[in-house]
Amino acid sequence: MRIAKPLNALRVESVRAPTNANTNCNERIKPILTEQIYGYCSRGVKAALLVIAIAILAVSTTSSEHGASDSSLNHVNPTQQRAVSAHHNGLNGDRELKSNEDIPEQSELRKQFPVRIQPLLENYCIRCHDQDTQSNVRLDTINPEIRPDNIDTWTRVKNMLDVGSMPPKDKKRPTAEELDLLLAWVGGSLKRYEADHRETGGDTLIRRINNRAYANMMKTLLDVPAQGIEDFPSDGAVRGYDTVGAGLYTTTHMYELYMKCAQETLNAAIPDSDFPPKVAQYKHESKDGPAYVFNFVRNNIESGIRDLRDNPQKFQVDNELSTINVSIEGALKSVRGFPTPTKSDVNLNLVGEVVAAHYGQKTLRDVAALGIQWANDPQCAAEVMSALIMQLQKLSLLEQHISEFQPVSVPGGTGVTGHTVKLSALRPGYYMISARLCLMNPEYPMPVQFIAGDQVVRTFMLYDPPTVPGTYETKVFLDSRIKSVSFYSTFPASLTQEAFFPVKHILYHLAALYGGKPQDFSLFGGGIHFGAPLSSTATTPEAEKMTPPPAGILCSGFSVRGPVYDTWPPPATTRIFTRGVKAAPTREYAEEILKSFMKRAYVVGDCSADMIQPYADMIMSHYESEKNFVEAVKFGLAAVLSSPQFLYLYEEPRVDASRRKPLGAFELARRLAYVLWSDLPDDALLAAAANGTLLKEQELIAQTRRMLKDQRSRAFREAFSTQWLKIDKLEGIEFSSELFPVYDKVLLASAKEESVAFFSEILDDKNLSILNFIDSDFAMLNGRLALHYGIPGITGNEFRRVQLPPGTHRGGLLTQASVLMATSNGMVGSLVRRGAFVMDRLLGVSPGTPPPNVPALDKTKVANDDGTPLTPRERMSMHRENISCARCHQKIDPLGVGLENFNALGSWNAKLSVLLREPDKKTHSMWVEREADVHGEMLDGTPYNGSDELKQRLLEQKDKFVRCLTENLLIYTLGRDLELSDRAVLDGICAKVAADKYALSTLIEQIIASDLFRNK
Repeated sequence: MRIAKPLNALRVESVRAPTNANTNCNERIKPILTEQIYGYCSRGVKAALLVIAIAILAVSTTSSEHGASDSSLNHVNPTQQRAVSAHHNGLNGDRELKSNEDIPEQSELRKQFPVRIQPLLENYCIRCHDQDTQSNVRLDTINPEIRPDNIDTWTRVKNMLDVGSMPPKDKKRPTAEELDLLLAWVGGSLKRYEADHRETGGDTLIRRINNRAYANMMKTLLDVPAQGIEDFPSDGAVRGYDTVGAGLYTTTHMYELYMKCAQETLNAAIPDSDFPPKVAQYKHESKDGPAYVFNFVRNNIESGIRDLRDNPQKFQVDNELSTINVSIEGALKSVRGFPTPTKSDVNLNLVGEVVAAHYGQKTLRDVAALGIQWANDPQCAAEVMSALIMQLQKLSLLEQHISEFQPVSVPGGTGVTGHTVKLSALRPGYYMISARLCLMNPEYPMPVQFIAGDQVVRTFMLYDPPTVPGTYETKVFLDSRIKSVSFYSTFPASLTQEAFFPVKHILYHLAALYGGKPQDFSLFGGGIHFGAPLSSTATTPEAEKMTPPPAGILCSGFSVRGPVYDTWPPPATTRIFTRGVKAAPTREYAEEILKSFMKRAYVVGDCSADMIQPYADMIMSHYESEKNFVEAVKFGLAAVLSSPQFLYLYEEPRVDASRRKPLGAFELARRLAYVLWSDLPDDALLAAAANGTLLKEQELIAQTRRMLKDQRSRAFREAFSTQWLKIDKLEGIEFSSELFPVYDKVLLASAKEESVAFFSEILDDKNLSILNFIDSDFAMLNGRLALHYGIPGITGNEFRRVQLPPGTHRGGLLTQASVLMATSNGMVGSLVRRGAFVMDRLLGVSPGTPPPNVPALDKTKVANDDGTPLTPRERMSMHRENISCARCHQKIDPLGVGLENFNALGSWNAKLSVLLREPDKKTHSMWVEREADVHGEMLDGTPYNGSDELKQRLLEQKDKFVRCLTENLLIYTLGRDLELSDRAVLDGICAKVAADKYALSTLIEQIIASDLFRNK
């Protein structure tokens, strides 16, 4: 069921605790379930939503009883959101106040402003930040007393002064004493505001779990993937992180999706059969195999040899245009998976070339013009005979090589690049996708993808030798919605477009990928080379070097088999129905099932009768109606899995909203598992919560270390690293395969995985400092990425630590392909995006937002008067002529120009390749090379030259980077933005990390052990 328009009556953030405890139940539920919403729902969904509403009221009432001032389930405190944390600038407090460290009184600040501060602002700031400029920071009318409506501006002022980027270096700048005075006053004012308002004191309250955690929790509880989760709307993100509660809203429609997903997942986890379903097998069936083609071609060649031997004159007349090769052409047309050869791709005149070469002529026509009867010339006939025998031997070798395999990686006229298995009426369950593959040439590894429906389930590079085919299997959960499973070689999508000639384009791709020229690759006829020209001296098979096998993939089998079960009944059935599914359907049994399930799902020490009662009522009511206890239990559990206690990280509210309160043991266990695993706690963590030891710092750190070693910590490693580096949406960038023939899906997946593997390596090796994120002498590479970076000797799909040779310009995060790709538009790298990335994600300084009415960059001048195309640096220089643009870009652009040697795919080039609007008329290329000017400067004006020096300048500001990384990790783990009241803890964590050689594991442990994480 879908709702035509949003129904916000069930937005959880609008639910409030009842003000009158004696309010009629219907009146209490009415704000939660309006008649309009109720009218949309089926009977079953109505019942489930009613239970959810009761649960919401229970949560709200609890909040009210504990004196919470706001029981909103998705609390967003206006002060919290408007405070310094809006752009986290107020936390960059590297420069200490020079005045008294005691918080100044507001009267003293107010007294100092007109005498000491306002003259400095007028002298250095206001002339560029007044009503006559398009600056989005106005200082001429700002209230000197910090308030919610101007705290963002004052925080930004402090941050810009602190890093030395304001005033600009080409403007008059304050002396060191004046700067210290300004910083002391602004910093003191911010501290005064914090003391007066106390913000929220780090209050997160309750927040919805994100989709990643929901999927993992469902899998943990039911042993099957969450069904239909792909229909969920994407999670919102604050500061780039999908763990921040302010971005995780909830609507009526989402509750319906939760209920539907829970019901379908329970149906998949608890089958309605006493016996396992029959295993079915679906195979790719090829109607046309290559065996008969080889026989057909062999018969034609052997017939031609007999004619040449027995009746040369007849051979000359009947085969003057090389019927032998024409027969090969016709045969290839019928082979599934091969492109249709054309005269420009296949040598159709082998005999003619041999004869012409024998007589020193260019063509067979030239020989005929001389009146030569070449078939009567024994020496010429012998050469033709030798050429045909050579063709026959090549054919035999190729047939032996291919065996029963079929080429699938080279697209034909219809864009055939793989095999597809059609599926129908699948029972939900795990299926095994299997393909038997090998390479046609081991020198050229090829990219591969397995796709179920429209979901990519596996991406890898095929490295196996050609004579040893291997079986590649992937276990995946499928259901009736999946109609097909496919195996593809992941060449660019443009190969299937008529605008490109497939065979020539694939030659271009392989040549670019492996550093050769298209003519170096024997891919004639889409994968088979039958007709290599023979010289006049090549009279024996040994005299000619055999043409190597073509690049490509061979597949001898592709199938889908399932559903497969390791045990029956499935684990979820046994775990939930502790007495078995045939036990008496009593209320006692229903309550027993609910208690066990809810304790695990809600992460609580025990479930009271009041918590269980509404769900038990639902189960028994459903059973009385339908007479099916298993289905009734599934219906009740679906309501549990759609309730606020499961969907939200519910933590008992504070008694005093202004003071932090320690988390309970089970609250802490759930928060820890949510952060490190995006999942529910395991038995070991629950045991530590049950006996209370988890509340001790030593045990908390021990559990953190244990959990980070568990494979489930992959969720944290991937989610944080990709969101911090802003590469989590990398798949959404469309890279032009015409401009970048080396691009394929394996490269994209490998680039993203490199960053995750790099983060994990630094986390797992305590000897590695987080400063390696800025620059390192090693990289985490697999074969595909090593090929992209030009580092030899690395093959295979596994990532491993590789010592970087000199001159690679790699090391650290900034020059990883993923970051460089994410800061491009798919065609060219963006110095603005790259500069903004350095500011925001490495230095912790907000690049700001563009002012209104700024012309787009593509509308600016693109070439000099002489027609020479402008480099991105030159175009941005013109863009900065707009004074409102210059204010931000004079900070951003100099940080990005040092990466101009890297293109949109992250490849390094000594010269800068500038993209043209249309192909050059002489070279037909879309690129023109220009000298790369990679001189830039840091925010404080320190110059650098190129990416290597940029990283060194960043290392010189390591304290800012450590603080920036710590802030980002805190935001991710706490689920909220930071506040001024968090500053002392932030400072302490940074100091402890520095004292422990900047170990990432220490940073994470200190965050988990901090009061910010252990309190609410």
